[in-house]
Amino acid sequence: GSISPAGPFCAYDPPYDLEAASVLGTWTGTGITNNTSGLFDPGTAGPGKHSITFESVPDANGCVGEGSIEVLVMEPPYAEFLTSGFAWCEKENNQSSGDILISGADSSTFDLILDLQGSRDTIENLSNGNISIVLNNEPGLNQYELVKIIEHHGSISCETDLFDTLIMQ
Repeated sequence: GSISPAGPFCAYDPPYDLEAASVLGTWTGTGITNNTSGLFDPGTAGPGKHSITFESVPDANGCVGEGSIEVLVMEPPYAEFLTSGFAWCEKENNQSSGDILISGADSSTFDLILDLQGSRDTIENLSNGNISIVLNNEPGLNQYELVKIIEHHGSISCETDLFDTLIMQ
């Protein structure tokens, strides 16, 4: 029996009904939470490639159909400030920098949503790894927050809400 392609999924996506050419049979593999209906739960499976197999019930001639697919579940992306909050010395041009670590798949692109002193900004087409952003500090309290990281995997995007704040005084 042939199985319809499925995925990739984000690790937090809701369970998905896999479909095979034959209606009756048994589903097996990591993430299958109902082996009759073919319900695949990305959260149960966890990140990675999962081999899923469907074996149909024997037909009138006693023949059994079997098919398998690889289902990919993506780890949610993550980002955090590497720069720690500190007492910042006022410079003539008010410029300092903040280093941010972005974690996800090597081949992906990322969009990072930040809140800079109460103003939302999105930096697009970032790569996995460290980036540095310019912070325009003013005398007093300066607050920068990482709001969300979005990772693009071809046809799907996975995102993570972030609650990382950098305060410079």
